[in-house]
Amino acid sequence: YYSRVVIFTDTSGALLPAYIPREVEHYWYDWWEGEGYFSPQFTSEKRFSLVLPPPNVTGTLHLGHALTCTIQDVLARWYVYYQQYKTWPLGDSYLLDVECYVFKRVMCAEEFYVCKRVLCVEKSAVYPEKCVVCAKEWVSVLCIQDRECAEKCVMCAGVCVVYSGTLFTSHHGLCSVRRHRMRGEQVLWVPGTDHAGISTQVIVEKKLFKERGLTRHDLGRDKFLQEVWKWREDKSRAIKEQLRRLGSSLDWSRETFTMDAKQCDAVKEAFMRLFEAGLVYRANSLVNWSCVLQSAISDIEVEHRHFSGSTLCKVPGYDDPVEFGVISDFAYKFCDRDGEIVVSTTRIETMLGDVAVAVNPSDTRYKHLQGVHLWHPFQHRKIPLIFDEAVDINFGTGIVELDLRPRCYSTMRSGHTTAGKLLLFGTGIVELTLQPRCDSTVHSGHTTAGKPLLFGTGAVKITPAHDMIDLEVSKRHGLDSISVITEEGRMESNCGVYSGMKRFEVRSKLLEDLHTLKLFRGKRDHSVQVPFCTRSEDVVELLLKPQWFIRCKQMAEEAAAAVQDGQLQLEPAYTEKIWYNWLYNSRDWCVSRQLWWGHRIPMYHCQVEDESTRPHELWIAALNEDHARKKATLQLHLDDTQAHKLIVVQDEDVLDTWFSSALFPFSALGWPDQDQDYRQFYPLSVLETGHDILFFWVARMVMLGTRLTHQIPFQKVLLHGVLCDAHGRKMSKSLGNVISPENVITGISLEELQHQSHMSVEAGLLSQEECDKAVSGQAKLFPKGIPECGTDALRFTLASHNIKHHQISFDVSECHTNRLLCNKLWQATKYTLMCLDKATPEWPTINDKHKMSIEQRWVLSRLGTAVAEVNTALEKADFHSATQAIRTFLHYELCDIYLESTKLAMKDSGTAPLTCGTLVRCLETTLLCLSPFMPYITEELYQRLPLQNKTDSITVASYPCTHEWSVWRDEEVESEVQLVLNVVSAIRSLRSKCQTTDTTLTVHVVSKSTNDRQVLAHLLAVMRRLSKCHDIIICTEEPADITLSTLADTVGPSCSVYLTTQVGVLRHDKKWSKKERRLLKELDKLVKRTSSVGYKDKTPSHVQKCQADKMKAIQLELEKMQELHE
Repeated sequence: YYSRVVIFTDTSGALLPAYIPREVEHYWYDWWEGEGYFSPQFTSEKRFSLVLPPPNVTGTLHLGHALTCTIQDVLARWYVYYQQYKTWPLGDSYLLDVECYVFKRVMCAEEFYVCKRVLCVEKSAVYPEKCVVCAKEWVSVLCIQDRECAEKCVMCAGVCVVYSGTLFTSHHGLCSVRRHRMRGEQVLWVPGTDHAGISTQVIVEKKLFKERGLTRHDLGRDKFLQEVWKWREDKSRAIKEQLRRLGSSLDWSRETFTMDAKQCDAVKEAFMRLFEAGLVYRANSLVNWSCVLQSAISDIEVEHRHFSGSTLCKVPGYDDPVEFGVISDFAYKFCDRDGEIVVSTTRIETMLGDVAVAVNPSDTRYKHLQGVHLWHPFQHRKIPLIFDEAVDINFGTGIVELDLRPRCYSTMRSGHTTAGKLLLFGTGIVELTLQPRCDSTVHSGHTTAGKPLLFGTGAVKITPAHDMIDLEVSKRHGLDSISVITEEGRMESNCGVYSGMKRFEVRSKLLEDLHTLKLFRGKRDHSVQVPFCTRSEDVVELLLKPQWFIRCKQMAEEAAAAVQDGQLQLEPAYTEKIWYNWLYNSRDWCVSRQLWWGHRIPMYHCQVEDESTRPHELWIAALNEDHARKKATLQLHLDDTQAHKLIVVQDEDVLDTWFSSALFPFSALGWPDQDQDYRQFYPLSVLETGHDILFFWVARMVMLGTRLTHQIPFQKVLLHGVLCDAHGRKMSKSLGNVISPENVITGISLEELQHQSHMSVEAGLLSQEECDKAVSGQAKLFPKGIPECGTDALRFTLASHNIKHHQISFDVSECHTNRLLCNKLWQATKYTLMCLDKATPEWPTINDKHKMSIEQRWVLSRLGTAVAEVNTALEKADFHSATQAIRTFLHYELCDIYLESTKLAMKDSGTAPLTCGTLVRCLETTLLCLSPFMPYITEELYQRLPLQNKTDSITVASYPCTHEWSVWRDEEVESEVQLVLNVVSAIRSLRSKCQTTDTTLTVHVVSKSTNDRQVLAHLLAVMRRLSKCHDIIICTEEPADITLSTLADTVGPSCSVYLTTQVGVLRHDKKWSKKERRLLKELDKLVKRTSSVGYKDKTPSHVQKCQADKMKAIQLELEKMQELHE
């Protein structure tokens, strides 16, 4: 239990002079957690659930994780505030909670509507038999459960409805809904971490070797796993602390780890069910193999690097760099006749595993060679020439060097353009078109040709053990697969003199020997994609290995159909095409990994040796060895004697990490057990993650979730982009642009940043080369270090970007700007508390609108607009639009305008109470809107405000509702105040032009409109304060004493501003021209739109009128500007 008394005592003191993040953010999280605000209470059937994509325990969180946490926490907190609760815009009505009892009766609408009174029911009160206002009997029955029903209620003249234990009345009878409050919707956000098999094992191995000079094999499996568990404990603790510091409202009572006991049971059960359904099989197949890790790896752990030409690249295990980006040509001689076939390869070392050369059966060049064999010069065996439709007839070396030789005379008539030396390679299909020139006489130094049509050899080498396509071809022709590269990256024993040599060292030796045999035909630059392992930086080999696979075809089709049928929504929508493309072309999933850290595959090889019969053996999927033994005994029909001879051995391999991760949406909720969490919160409401793991994680969750639970695991997928630095570069350790969230929250000097990089070298997480690059990059990016910004500013900055873009650029300077926004809010609260010391607030209601000042009506109207924009944006997950709406209202409309206007109103005892109440209500609503983005500062300031209906914490307060605030919208008032603001903006612009701070300058505001002059006169005091000009004159005619010292500007079509200075100023300046160009551009755009074909027929009449009025206003303003120029 966390003492709220201490917390509240602390907030009773005066606010600090300025906002300091660390003073605000250090204690609120413990209090929230202690009060149980992050745990659902199971008081309603309505639910909102999501899981945190479990961070890998390879290290600590980076800014990408902070982005994910921010997005999900905003969703979770908003659903707690807004989607969880429902209330009504009561105006002058009164809302009072009663005992949880569902009333479905409806008061007599007509009589109650006339009464215009409020029915108050005290807590624990017995529901009255008659209306206490009009004494009428209850009539009809109506249960309002959603907005649609509420709208029907509005149509039936407005009634007093009591539902789900809360009484709602309105003197207007309007049943506008603040969603879900009455429903008591519960939010569950489950935290967890992922064991990250390959990544974690690699890091621990590096650390072990760095610190103790030991390999995992030196320790043995059990002791090595103990070391990994220690690493996991340390990193899990650090990750948890980071998540808490980020303000993530996670339910820590449900924290899980992908290798805890419950998760292990789920993994075994899932794999066993898939095996029994015939979806798991064991086969020899080509897999991505890391020779350094000595394990198969998934596609996501493979990075394809492009080499456009000869490039030297460092490869682990080699002292000298290895050359990539070249292709070599060599010849295979016919066995029984003269002649040869030339083939090309970028992996000359794999030719030792060639089993055939293939050509297309329609290629006329080889039709007479049916049944011919070629001689392998190093394996000393025959290999067949085979015919297969998969071969491109135009493939091959296609080497033709077209040399345009000089002619013997210098002047000639030429009808062609020419080139120097043309090297044609690849498919060999190049048609050289000699195009006519426009001039008749040219000096040429080249001969020309007709139209040479050049083809390749159309012959390819077949190496089934190291190429996916070749493997398919070999299966069709019944060819053997010969592996020539070992798991360690050396040549196999079947490679003769090359046996035992490293795979890339054998290249040069083979080329030398081909030269000696006169079979080498050349080497040149070639564009190539080389697969690298992202974990070990090693070149990935395709090796033929016995592995466990999951059949994905049917599950992939079901996952694609789920989106196509609308059962699953992907956002942004453009990802649907990518989703279909991947699923319809997916291959079976290799799930076995040759690692020690991970879930041991629950497959048991069961074999019984019996001298009288042949050995009985099979693979069994089981929960443990005893379970496997029982199942094998039954399936092999063994008697007691044979059962004693049964040998049961579990597969040594572990499962791909993505397998256990794919179960996380339901295993984290207790599956396979059908406990309360699983029943209440599965399927999840939404899955939010990065678009880069759409296939590797999201698609597999949908496939396995649908198969194992018979439900799609979530209703919606929200994908965010990849976080990049301010220059749009992907964050990388070697660039030095990877930023820890803590460094932004607390601030850090450049020296400390660079020290962290050096410590990463000590820990074995960075190489010295990477460290040097990182240190250099940090010096360029953060020459003065990173200033302290705080959690709230970091979260707000991350949410201020369009998360649906493919890339999201993060700039630390933006974060610091948002810290200043926090200080703006801090100072506004200080001022509000000062006002509360001077006056008792009178809370604004819609009934009091007639006695409110125009400033008060304006700010409440603008707040209504902001609330609508924020909620609309959050519903669409457009967080950047929500933050912009909040920023605009808080910074500009509330602080810069309304707050300034209150400084005069607060001096009048008659207007002070309502002025103060309006200010408090605006600040309260701003805090509520901002709270999902900035939980710490909003809680701190919320606790200090004396509010009308205050909850224990802003965490459980109601979120501002569009329907509630729509009653304050007043377009007429906004238009009037906007005129004043435009005049103020013009005055400020003119003052800026003459570069003066003099407040005694005379300003004339000229307007022909009587209404405009009245509005300006009414807000003259506000205008003077905002513009910092004390002498403002409102008139109908321009001043008579216009001189070269008078500046002028237009404000719309009917208003002008004149500012008289003490010195001459050039009136037609660059800013004026810029404004004129902007207006002309806008006018041109409107003219084109209104004159387009079909405009009058297709455009609604009110839109046509609006655009016509806008065009007229722009034309009038341009005319006014022209007059001022003259």
